[in-house]
Amino acid sequence: MLKKVSRLFAARDSARFPDDENGDILYGIWKDGGDLDTPRQVDFSLVFPTREQANTFAQQLSGRKGEVEVSYFEAKSCWDLRFSPTLIPSWQKISEMEAWLGETAEKLEGRNDGWGFFAS
Repeated sequence: MLKKVSRLFAARDSARFPDDENGDILYGIWKDGGDLDTPRQVDFSLVFPTREQANTFAQQLSGRKGEVEVSYFEAKSCWDLRFSPTLIPSWQKISEMEAWLGETAEKLEGRNDGWGFFAS
């Protein structure tokens, strides 16, 4: 509890939590007492117009460590791919992974749709 209270009033470290969406999310988790120093599963969500495109992307991820799941996302009428590697949830690692996933998915008409700790 003391750790959480002391973080509430701590100044934001812009090197660790840059001023962008990923930095804001990680800073909020840290401020609430979340552990960002231990490796954990980070879930990256990507959406694709067709099942075939999502499955092709899933095959491209087969050489990387992490769980891959493809399912239909009815609310958005598209196919959702969740890639869940285990990593230390730093701004740099998450931003790099998100950028790589987005650039690679674009070749199959896919795009990033967020990340989080969905299984936690």
